[in-house]
Amino acid sequence: MADGDLVRQSNVREGSVVFGPSVYDVPLLPYERQLIATIGLSEEEYRKFAAEVRRRGTVRPAEYAHIPDVKATGFEPFLIQLAIGLVLTGAAYLLTPKPKAPEASKRTQLDLGSTNAANRFTPSRGFDSLMELADYGSPIPIIFGRYIKSKKVGGLLATPKLVWSRMLSHGTQQSAKLMFVVGEHGHADGTGPDGIIEPDLEGIFLGNNALDALFEDFFAFYWKRNSPMLTNGFVDSASGFNRLTRNNLFYGSAGDGSKGDPFQYATEQDVFECPNQVRSDSKSFCHAYSPANNTDFGTYGSLPNGTGFKLNWEVVSIIDGTDQQQRHASAIRRWKIAGAKRDDSDAPFSVKDEGHLVKIRKMYMEGEGRQYSPRMGLTKLVRANGSVLQPDFDALTERDKIEVGDTVEFTIRPGGVPEDIYQRSNNRGGEPVDDINSTVESEQLAADDALQVGEQFAIGNVLFVVQRRKLQQFDPDKDKEQVITLRCISTKESQDARIGFVNDDKVVQPEARSYVRDGDTLRKWYVADKEGVRPTFYPITRIAAAVVRNNKPAVVTEVGIRSKVFQRLQGLAAFNSTPTPDELDKFDDEEVQVRAGTYTGNITRTSVFQVYVRKAGVDNGDNAFSFRRMDLLFAVRGNSPAEQYNFIRFKHPQKTELEYKFVPIAGAELANLDDDQKIILLSASISDANSPSLVRKPQVGNLGKFIVETAGVELRKKDIQKNKEFLRKPKKVVGSDTKSIPSAVEHVSPRPDEKAGVFRRAISIEIGESNGNLDPPGRQGTFMWEIFGNPDNDGGGVGTQRSKETREVFGDRWIRIRWTVQKNELVADHYARVGQGQIHVWALAGYAVTGSSPRWGKGDIFFVRRGEGSTAAEGEPGYGNSAYGSENKFRGNHPSGSLIRWSGWYFRVTDIETTSVPEGRSGGYYYEVFGDAESEPLGKTKSATKAIQEGNKKIRFRLNAKVVQLPSGHFTGLTKKWELNGPIEIVDDGYTNAAWDKGDTFEHLETINASNNPFYWTYDRVGFQYRINDVGVVPGTGTFTGETEFERDSQYADISFYRGLVQKSNDNEPEHKVVYVNEILENSKVPEYNGLTICGLSLKASRNFTSLDSLRVWLGQGIPVRRLHPDVSSDNNNPYDESGDTFFKETYGPSHLFTDLAFYLLTDKQGGAGNLTGMSPVDAFLLNVEDFKDTSRFIHKQELFFNGVIAERTNLRQYIMDVAPFFLCNFVMSDGKFSLLPAIPAHKKSGNINDGPVPIDQLFTAGNILEDSYKVEYLRSEERRDFSATVRYRFESRNKLPEERVMKVKVDGSQKSELPEEQFDLTQFCTSRDHALKVAKYFLGLRKFVTHTISFSTTVEGLNLKAGSYIKVITESSPYTSAQNGVVSSTGVVTSVEPIADGTYNVTFYKTSSDDIEGGDMQITDGKVSDTKFHDSVFSINKKETSAHVYVVEQLTFSEEGTVDILASEHQCNDDRHSKLAKFIKDPDSVKVEDIQ
Repeated sequence: MADGDLVRQSNVREGSVVFGPSVYDVPLLPYERQLIATIGLSEEEYRKFAAEVRRRGTVRPAEYAHIPDVKATGFEPFLIQLAIGLVLTGAAYLLTPKPKAPEASKRTQLDLGSTNAANRFTPSRGFDSLMELADYGSPIPIIFGRYIKSKKVGGLLATPKLVWSRMLSHGTQQSAKLMFVVGEHGHADGTGPDGIIEPDLEGIFLGNNALDALFEDFFAFYWKRNSPMLTNGFVDSASGFNRLTRNNLFYGSAGDGSKGDPFQYATEQDVFECPNQVRSDSKSFCHAYSPANNTDFGTYGSLPNGTGFKLNWEVVSIIDGTDQQQRHASAIRRWKIAGAKRDDSDAPFSVKDEGHLVKIRKMYMEGEGRQYSPRMGLTKLVRANGSVLQPDFDALTERDKIEVGDTVEFTIRPGGVPEDIYQRSNNRGGEPVDDINSTVESEQLAADDALQVGEQFAIGNVLFVVQRRKLQQFDPDKDKEQVITLRCISTKESQDARIGFVNDDKVVQPEARSYVRDGDTLRKWYVADKEGVRPTFYPITRIAAAVVRNNKPAVVTEVGIRSKVFQRLQGLAAFNSTPTPDELDKFDDEEVQVRAGTYTGNITRTSVFQVYVRKAGVDNGDNAFSFRRMDLLFAVRGNSPAEQYNFIRFKHPQKTELEYKFVPIAGAELANLDDDQKIILLSASISDANSPSLVRKPQVGNLGKFIVETAGVELRKKDIQKNKEFLRKPKKVVGSDTKSIPSAVEHVSPRPDEKAGVFRRAISIEIGESNGNLDPPGRQGTFMWEIFGNPDNDGGGVGTQRSKETREVFGDRWIRIRWTVQKNELVADHYARVGQGQIHVWALAGYAVTGSSPRWGKGDIFFVRRGEGSTAAEGEPGYGNSAYGSENKFRGNHPSGSLIRWSGWYFRVTDIETTSVPEGRSGGYYYEVFGDAESEPLGKTKSATKAIQEGNKKIRFRLNAKVVQLPSGHFTGLTKKWELNGPIEIVDDGYTNAAWDKGDTFEHLETINASNNPFYWTYDRVGFQYRINDVGVVPGTGTFTGETEFERDSQYADISFYRGLVQKSNDNEPEHKVVYVNEILENSKVPEYNGLTICGLSLKASRNFTSLDSLRVWLGQGIPVRRLHPDVSSDNNNPYDESGDTFFKETYGPSHLFTDLAFYLLTDKQGGAGNLTGMSPVDAFLLNVEDFKDTSRFIHKQELFFNGVIAERTNLRQYIMDVAPFFLCNFVMSDGKFSLLPAIPAHKKSGNINDGPVPIDQLFTAGNILEDSYKVEYLRSEERRDFSATVRYRFESRNKLPEERVMKVKVDGSQKSELPEEQFDLTQFCTSRDHALKVAKYFLGLRKFVTHTISFSTTVEGLNLKAGSYIKVITESSPYTSAQNGVVSSTGVVTSVEPIADGTYNVTFYKTSSDDIEGGDMQITDGKVSDTKFHDSVFSINKKETSAHVYVVEQLTFSEEGTVDILASEHQCNDDRHSKLAKFIKDPDSVKVEDIQ
């Protein structure tokens, strides 16, 4: 320690200028040159002389002669009270300049009416961001402080650390469940609770928003102030164990879907549960995160592949009696919109043929509308082998399989519908075609812009990349076709790997008729041709797939999906009310002018996707595993632009790290699946949060059987095809559902419910006396025979040791003991050897507890016996109630003449382990169902079938289990157990019936007891509650039918005949996004959060909370600690007394005194260094506790309060050293003990700053300072310069976010207008302006009043010092000045710079050519010196100055010579010995203060 940077020591190091006998080349003054010339002295000799005079004149201890009243003989018997130590904080660090402060947006008309559907919809709410989990191994925060209501200071804002998180989807809303560690729960003395008191609701913040702004049904806030350690300490009355339960709810609501926490809990039920592979309420670890990349999925940006374009439908009335020209014009209008129904034998219609127009008029707009060519589409397939495929001459379309490497050609043709096609001859009128051609042209240009080389697209679900383009850019005004070649790069995500092509002559450039087809639903023609090219005929789309990868091997992965799925009709014809051809004929006859209506509003769209999965990482060949498709299709259906939130839960076949891929199903791919294809329609709601409404168990390749759970219903493809808005006179057809036997069952929770409380298990025992029905000998021999058998039959020799465990039962308690015995030889005359021929005996060599039930107490005595009344559990050696059998050779021939019937030992429990988590229910149940696993190999599997009947409901189910390793030190003492392996199977053998409904529960229990089941805890019957998750409903048909369907497959098609009139949610971007992933991992042991304050939050997304920012809580009280202030138990002036503080008279409780914090850090075994130092709050043998108490009074009196959080890993000693000066204290080590002492003079009893005489503990002069050991070291100029202190501190208001305040402080009267600024950041603990000001004055005072340090050595005798003591040092000096110099000639004449009066002078002189510089008293008479020893010399008159200074002892150390080295720093006092620093701090006018903010 002596080599370190000491408190007020200069930072001067090697190479710096210091005081000492060095010779400097100082220039000589003219008069000096004249003097030395007088006697012929050389300049070098003169310089040496001057240097020595300087050295002798430096500050040194004053002689006793100069100090009256000091007496010492050296023989008095002194009591040595030297405290070897040092001040660990102080001016060297404190005087170091601080960082500069930073520089400081008769005919009638029938109007069918139009529909403008409401554009409003229920808003949905989700979270944009999630919190990050705390890093494993990060330090637990220590929250320390206390709010003083009367002074309105104190309190703090803490940021709990997230340790468990789970996101949930509820359809139109998301919610989050979050569990936090607030911090260490502190230490109480056993009479009061540990832990941090809960915050007020107004003091709970997410980011900058307070929870109190929320309606209570939007959140639930849980708080558990303490989580008892494994001791007999106080247990939180709100819960019997160390996890959050329903009882810990403080604010908000919980209990059903309308509440802030939508789950229903029993009173003592853990509220942070999640599903694992076999049950929905496990205490597994869950971590929610938002994937950063590859989160969007869906098809989007569709380009038509020959799909026809239809004009918006309108009703064209041709009323009888109108003139012929008008009738013809209207017939042409009908023809343009609806087309013309004709047989293949009919000649093409012509607008110039009036007979054709009459025929068209009388069709009364039969059909679904004319399809105009988009003049683009896929026209050719070129196989990798060079073969070419195009549609047959007569076919509009063709479908075929495709392989990777094949290419297809997408052709865009210039031209359009001829302008005269609907024009009559001789300018007799007609219909324009600009509306058709402009729409087609804009689509062509958009397709040409999109299909750039290198871009990827999908046709169906087959992936392609654009390989080349014939034209750099397509120009519709030039007679050049664009041909774009796309190459197939993957077919893995398509179920049939097919794509479709269109006929170039009949679809892309149908010059013969200028349109593709007049659709006609009344004919049973080949759909692909007679219906034209439908919207689901393989449009080219962009496609995005989302990928989710486990970060760690998990047992369950929950994926949250946000979707926006809808269609919007923009003035599309209101097909529902459109008249049929017969009705239109009637209206024409009745001279009714019909005006069709339009529809503007949102309609239903369904988007379908599939999931692929593979193992994460690579195989043995360093190749990525292949994705495997789950044989399930999922869909999201919506009819508004509101976001939907759904989830899919994947229960892994085994714990593993997987990668999931979410791939959209293109409308074209879906159209070619069977109409009865099952599709899971996702439809989450609050009630489905933890109980999914649909469960499926797909087998995925060699990965195994997954359990897939979600909220929704199962439909068939036919149920998601039609929209009634595209039907004329729609009718809804609803079929009935058919229910079958249950198809999915899961564990819900162990039964019976957990018993809350403190459970104590025996972990250590000691043996007492033996006992038996007969006196010794023979008790040990008979007992061990029952467990280990006949030692004579053992193959080992004498000294061989064997071990075996047995479980001993005592009513409802049991204990498992490992016995160790040694094979010994019996003495020759032993009764068993003489009478029975027994040679050896098993002698007890050791014992240990390997497991036990609860209900044991420290000191409990129990008797382990064999024979009659045996305590052995069922199946253990010696089990039964019979006396020892005849095979036991130690039983008979006893010296007493009787038989030994029983024997054993007394034991006493010497140590216990306490837990609050009850155990044994699942283990005990599986032990009864599958038997003992201890002797089975790990991984062995087994099945068991059970049946249950409840009223008219019957079910038989099969449980599958495997042997797994138990965690070390399991309470049973066993190493293995059975664990459920895979899903529960329903046995369909006729017993299980269809009387069950989804959500029904039933219980299956087994009877156990301590004797027959090693997992026995406190329950006599154990088992599980099971829940029916799916009942295998076969859905009935739920769809629409109508007289005419104007567009088929409109729910899932990616493009529409009506183009811009039908806007789809996937027009420009994917419709789905993975917004969260919950990874669920099994815990080998349930986390109990011992010794911690924990809290939890369940929060629904809302307008106010869209981001899960950090949780922050305003706390008025921190952890309880031992309180050291001497008046802690006083009724008057109690430093901890405050209205509302329930602990104010307790010796343990919340505190704001830095001394209490430092004491806690150094002594507490949980949050501090107690385990390292061996100290505890009641045995702080390395601390000077009395000093801590005295300094507590000082800190409290000066109102220097600590309110802050220690959240980062830190060296405790360094931390206390660094922070102590901000409380005007020094961290001191004295006589091997640490202490905190005021850094300025203070009165012990009052705690006031002492501005009176400083108490001096020791006086030092030359009499007690070893010769030549005294040194003075001055601080550098940089360390002494004036500065302006910029101090930052917190301003706290109860339940408010803190404000940062800044003040600038400088010494009053400073001559410099601009001083350098130095910063002092107190925001981590200071909440008071007065505190901040005192700190600023302390640092300014140090700079002003501390100029140097001293060091010297002394002897041990008589010392009564310690680090921090004040000493007075009296010194004398002889300042050197050349003006005091002179010379004496060889005749004695004195020559000097200034006249010297006659008299005697003490001088230092140097004779010419002498080797020595001497000293002496020189007498001058009449300007001459008679004493010849001064002749021919240069001299300097010595003028002595005596001074006394007060110092603070910084360091005391023993040297190798047995002396004591003392280092001390200056503490300036006035003539009355009053501390200048103390007066400076107390003086309200000593500084100028500017409050910046």
